[in-house]
Amino acid sequence: MSGPTLVPPGHQAISVLRRVEGERLVVHTRRPSGDCATLVLLTPVPLHFGSTLKGVMLRGRGSIEGLPAEVSRTLEGFRVRARVGLEEQGIARVVDAGVLQVREGEGITEALPPQGHGYVWASTAWVPGETLDKAWPNLDRDARTETLRRVATNLATLHRYGVFYGDLKPGNVIVGESDTVLIDLETLREVPGVDAPVRSLEYTPGYAAPEQVSAYEAYLTSDVWAFGALAASLWLEKPPGEAVRAVTVPDPPQSVLDALPPRWLDVLRACLRPIPQERPRAAAVAAVLRGEDVGLEGFMDPPAVGGFGAYVQLDATGQEGSSDQTTRVEDPDDGLAPLPTPPPPVPQSQIETITPDRALMASDVRLAPAPAPRRAQIGWALAVLALGLLLIVALRPRLPGFAPRSAPVPPVNPVEVLRDAFQRHKTDPAHNGQDEIDRILTQATAALSDERTPDTAGLRSRAFVWSPRWHYSTASWDPEKWSLADDETRTALAVGPTVEGRFARAMALSAACRLMPNTDNGAPVRTARCNEAEREFAILDEAHDTDRPGWLAVEVHWAAEVLQMHLVLRALRADDEVEVTEHVQTAYIHCEEAWPLLDTAPVNGDEMNEDCIAITGWARDYTAFLRWSDRLLDRRGRVSLEGAYPEVAKIFRGGALECTYRDVDLRGIPTSRARTGSWGHFCDILGLGALGCADADTPRPLRRRGRKVPWSQLREALNHPQRTRCLLGDEENKIRAALR
Repeated sequence: MSGPTLVPPGHQAISVLRRVEGERLVVHTRRPSGDCATLVLLTPVPLHFGSTLKGVMLRGRGSIEGLPAEVSRTLEGFRVRARVGLEEQGIARVVDAGVLQVREGEGITEALPPQGHGYVWASTAWVPGETLDKAWPNLDRDARTETLRRVATNLATLHRYGVFYGDLKPGNVIVGESDTVLIDLETLREVPGVDAPVRSLEYTPGYAAPEQVSAYEAYLTSDVWAFGALAASLWLEKPPGEAVRAVTVPDPPQSVLDALPPRWLDVLRACLRPIPQERPRAAAVAAVLRGEDVGLEGFMDPPAVGGFGAYVQLDATGQEGSSDQTTRVEDPDDGLAPLPTPPPPVPQSQIETITPDRALMASDVRLAPAPAPRRAQIGWALAVLALGLLLIVALRPRLPGFAPRSAPVPPVNPVEVLRDAFQRHKTDPAHNGQDEIDRILTQATAALSDERTPDTAGLRSRAFVWSPRWHYSTASWDPEKWSLADDETRTALAVGPTVEGRFARAMALSAACRLMPNTDNGAPVRTARCNEAEREFAILDEAHDTDRPGWLAVEVHWAAEVLQMHLVLRALRADDEVEVTEHVQTAYIHCEEAWPLLDTAPVNGDEMNEDCIAITGWARDYTAFLRWSDRLLDRRGRVSLEGAYPEVAKIFRGGALECTYRDVDLRGIPTSRARTGSWGHFCDILGLGALGCADADTPRPLRRRGRKVPWSQLREALNHPQRTRCLLGDEENKIRAALR
C-alpha cells in the first residue's frame, strides 16, 4: 500500500482493487479470520444505520428505506444474497458489514463525511484465483468446458431461489483451483416469477441481453443470454457483440466451427435466442455441458402476441464500449431438483394415426361440423345475403355510414384525443404499461408537428417525461435524457403555460432532485433543482383541483408528495428538524387534499395511499393514520394477514420517523419485542390499532430518555377505531401479548 485508505476496524489494507472517485472503493483487506474484498460506498449515511445494515446484508432482514438511491440500489443486491443462504458456495459470501466512522487526522485521501455520518461498507470472503478472462488462456479445452459448466451451475443455483444475477462478465467470475465463484453482488435482484421481468438498471454492454439494453427489464433467462455472450467471446477470442453475431448467423464460417468444441454451437445458439421465453433454463445448459442428453428448448412457449419486437435485433449486443465497466442507469448433483423422468414409450398397438382433418382436434381445438354438400352451402349463402339486405334497408337511417352527405363530420381534436389517452393510461390498469405511454408519446409528437400550440407542446412534454418513468422512485439517472427533458419542458412553457406543461416541468425537476448523483460538484446543482421543483409544484397548487380532472389532481398531489418525502429524508440525514417538520407538513397537505379524489385514480391512488400512511404518522395525526391504513387494507381486500405483507409492513413502519426501520417478518409483523414505553412499542400499538386489534386501553405508556412519546395522542385516536374486525385472527392473543 502506498498510503492509508478507508478500511473497517480490525481490517488491514493489502491493496486497492478499484477506486471510483466520489463513488466507491474496493480494497483487498485482511482480518484475523481471513482475507476479504471490502466495498466502501463513498456516499454519506447516518452512523445509526450501522446495526440495521448489518442485518440487511448478513441476514437479509431490515429496511433500506431512507438511504440515498445510489446506496440502496447496491445494498439490495447484498440483501438478496443473504436470502440465498450461506451454504451456496458458488456465489460470493458476505462476512461483515456496517457503517464506517471516519475521523480527521487518519491520513486518508477520501473526503470526510459530514458530522454524524459515515460510509457503508461490506466485506465478502476473499476468493483465491484469477478472473475468468485471465485464467482462460491457461486452461485446456476440457477445463474450459468444466469452468463454464460451473458458471452455468452457479446461475442455476441463483435461479432456483428466484434470483437474477444481472451482470455476468469475465471480470465477475473468479476461477480457483477447485471452484468457480460469481462475485460482485450489487446487481442481484429477486424476480417475481420465472416468466416475469424485473427492473434492470445496471449492466455491461456487450454481455447484456437485448431486453436489458432496450427496455431496462430482464428475466432469469437474461442471465442465460449473458452466459452465451460470455462463452462465445471466450471461445472465439472476439469482443462479445462480434462473437454473438458470428455464432448466430445461419451459416457460421468454418473458422467459427473449428473454434467451438462439439455441441457448443447448439448451446450458444439456444442461449442467444432473441426472445427471453425461448431460451433454456440455466440448469439445462449446465446438464448439457455435463454430457447429459437433455433438450435446450425454452422454459415456456413463446408469447402468442408479438410483444418482443425490440428484443429481436441482435445488433443490440454490438455496443462494445468497455466490456469491463458496468453501466448503471442476478444440477441435480448440486442440489437442484432432478429433471423429470420421461414418460414410457407408448405401445405400437395404441398409436393412432392422426389424419389432416383430425390434426386440430389433437391440439385441443374444437372442430367445426363437417361441411354440408355444395348445393346446400349455396342455398344458405343466398338466404343470409337476402336477410342482410333487408336489415340494411330497415336500419339505413340509423347507420353512420349511410348518413346524408350534407351532414357534417365532427373534426377530430388531437388535444382531446391525447387527454383521453392520458386519462385511460392512468385510470385503466390494462393501459398502464410502458408500451401505452410510448404510443401516447408518438401521438403527441405527431400532434405537435401538425400544430404547435400551448396544449400540444404541454401534452408532448408530459409524455416525454413520463416515458422514462421518472415519476417513480425506481427510475435511473440518465444525464443525457434529463438534458433533453429539461429543454423539452422549458420549451413547452415558453410556447404557453398549461397544466400539462407545468406538471411536466415539475416532474422533470423532481427527478433531478431525487436521482442525480449527490457529489461535491453536483450537490449545489441538485439543491437548486429541488428548490425549483418545489416552486413549480407550488404554482400548480394555486390552481384549484376542480379546474382539472380528479385523476390528474391525484397525479399532481402524488408527484408533489413523493418530492416532499425525499426532502424529509434528506433533511433527516442532515439532522435539520425544522426542515423535516416543514416538508412533512407540506406532504401532509397534499395527502389530505387528494383524499376525496382517490377513487378517480385507481392506478396510482393506492400508491399514494401507501405513502400517506407514513406521512400522517410522521405528522402525528394518528386518526388520519388509521383512516389511511384502513382504506388501503379495504382497497386490497385484506381480511386476514395472509398475503398482506406489503400493507402491514408499511403500517408498522409508518407510525413515526423513529419506526421507519422496524424489522418485520414475512407477515409484516415486527420480529422483536420493543421496550415498554419506547417508540418501537408505540408504533407496534399503533399498527395493531390499524389492524383493528387495539383500542384506547391497550397502551401502557412509560417515559424514557429522549423525545416524549405521544401516548395521549395515540389513545385519543384509538377511541375511534377504523376497523371493527381484527386482522390477526387466531394469532391475535399471541401477537398482542408479544407486542404489549
